[in-house]
Amino acid sequence: PVRIDIDGMSAIQQTRVETASDGVVTSDGSCSDGGTSYPLKRSYTACSDQIDMEARTATAQFSLFYVNAGAGRVEVAECAPDAEQVFPVVEKADGCPIFLDYTNAQAVPQSALVYTDTNNVEIQVRGCQASETKAAVPMVQTPNGCSIRHDFTGGVSQRQSVWTYELEGVLYQAGGCRDDGTLYPHAVVTQDAGGQLVCPAVIDDAGGTVTLQSRVQITVDGLTQYITDCKPDGSLTRPIIATTEGCLNLSVWEHDIPA
Repeated sequence: PVRIDIDGMSAIQQTRVETASDGVVTSDGSCSDGGTSYPLKRSYTACSDQIDMEARTATAQFSLFYVNAGAGRVEVAECAPDAEQVFPVVEKADGCPIFLDYTNAQAVPQSALVYTDTNNVEIQVRGCQASETKAAVPMVQTPNGCSIRHDFTGGVSQRQSVWTYELEGVLYQAGGCRDDGTLYPHAVVTQDAGGQLVCPAVIDDAGGTVTLQSRVQITVDGLTQYITDCKPDGSLTRPIIATTEGCLNLSVWEHDIPA
């Protein structure tokens, strides 16, 4: 057989001496190294890199082979690590989104784990997860820049807020405005705090009625604000009544002297 000399990085063809008499082999010698040898070569293509997640390293692996006299490739050893080709596994944040943890009010930077192999190709060994080098930052909820959402069917208005966080000196907005749980109940009013009508009454001379108008208001941080325009309130329709009260001053009467 061919003897594999790992230390010498060669495959040596062995030979033996046979003694024959009249064409018949009468004795065999023992095998020993002959004069033909083939150099052992390393192949990295058939071996995957060895990943050590604890040490954060990737080590290239190789197998050994030689090419025999018939130009055939012969594998002689399984994949083994190459101690001279060890690559650091590092974090890469590019392409990884910030994880928004609304439960704990944190913005968590994420990163993947990659290394660059001997062919200068970047290899990913782990997808996006919480970064080990960048700490999570707090998220703050603020109503600034958000409007109040009015639910006229439910008779309540919802304050809306947006989450923000600051990362590396830059202020970011996490999503859009959303209900934050602060409620403002609706109040239908026809008069203000001073007793004055908030809207002019609608007078129907032909029908002899007057209808008050109302508006919906809410109170936010102690200040009232109207959220609807004036609208006639059918439940506040009253008949117009003729009265002389306030008309008894003769100086304001109309005098028909000829009559």
